[in-house]
Amino acid sequence: LQLLISKKHTFITVILENYLQKFLSTKLMVLLGNASFIFYLIHIGFVNLLIRGWHYFWDRNFLLLWIISVIGYILIEKQIYSVMKKSIQRKTPSGDNYNKPLS
Repeated sequence: LQLLISKKHTFITVILENYLQKFLSTKLMVLLGNASFIFYLIHIGFVNLLIRGWHYFWDRNFLLLWIISVIGYILIEKQIYSVMKKSIQRKTPSGDNYNKPLS
């Protein structure tokens, strides 16, 4: 009986993990994950205080903060990442000799 319950529990866990993995890998969830750093930076800061000055409804403020975070990620963080990536690529040697061991 214990073995049967254990197998059933494992099967349910695998199914739930599969659905959770699919949900968390959607484009929206990945975008929110990428924007979460900016959300972390602004949720207590000036932007939140500015929004509270307009009106204080925690659900609307929460949604506005996420919208601002996504916009900030796309316009600021993603652009900086792109520039830094190009800068690093220019500084690294290219070609087959880069991956060969030194002799």
